[in-house]
Amino acid sequence: WMSVNGIVLALLFLLAVIWHESGHYVGAIAAGARIDEVTLWPVGGMTRVRFSRPGVRESVIVHLSGPLANLVLALFTLPAIHVISGLS
Repeated sequence: WMSVNGIVLALLFLLAVIWHESGHYVGAIAAGARIDEVTLWPVGGMTRVRFSRPGVRESVIVHLSGPLANLVLALFTLPAIHVISGLS
């Protein structure tokens, strides 16, 4: 049996994957792409997009928007973890 901590960790990881793929999704919309499919797995995900007029700029926006979403998440959660853990 998994411990409660293991279950919580697995759920947090799944939420991080959803957050990351949501970043790609938002980036695709901002770049003018059509989202064909978002697939989520326990260890990652994939967002399939289609451009009416593909270009390097649009591709870069979509590719970098997932990691950028992770950076934003880290910038908000790391200070919160610091305060919650009593290290402030």
